[in-house]
Amino acid sequence: MGHYISNLRDIEFCLFDLLGRESILGKSLYADLDRETAMGMLEEVKRLAENDLAASFIDGDREGVDFNPATGDAKLPASFKKSYKTFMDNEWWRIDAPVELGGTAIPPSVRWAIAEMVLGSNPSIHIYASGTAFAHVAYMYGTPEQKNIAKLMVDKQWGA
Repeated sequence: MGHYISNLRDIEFCLFDLLGRESILGKSLYADLDRETAMGMLEEVKRLAENDLAASFIDGDREGVDFNPATGDAKLPASFKKSYKTFMDNEWWRIDAPVELGGTAIPPSVRWAIAEMVLGSNPSIHIYASGTAFAHVAYMYGTPEQKNIAKLMVDKQWGA
């Protein structure tokens, strides 16, 4: 286990007892999501954050990024690449993508609970995977050309 331990019990209390998020689940945009499914998602992100994502935090901090300004190349630690690939392969980037582009419809409060665990375990993973969040903004408020770019950003999983 790495440096990060999430408090899923506190997250569950905040989401369901304090904020009453269960009242919006199973309806309208969130018709396919119930409390059990939301908790399953959070439990999986907890496991991922505490193990796979946290594993590269120290290397990322100590080794950092090796940037070559002459070529524009940036080399990342191998452990970070592995953590990032795991995050992307598990398709957690979909929580920030618009539903119209293959994103997952979840309440913002649940999305931020997931983000809290990812940010706590390895902030760089969250930043590198933020391309879909940018695509969401471009798709919702952009020109037709920008909406096409947003589709590419999601389809090609462009990140930071």
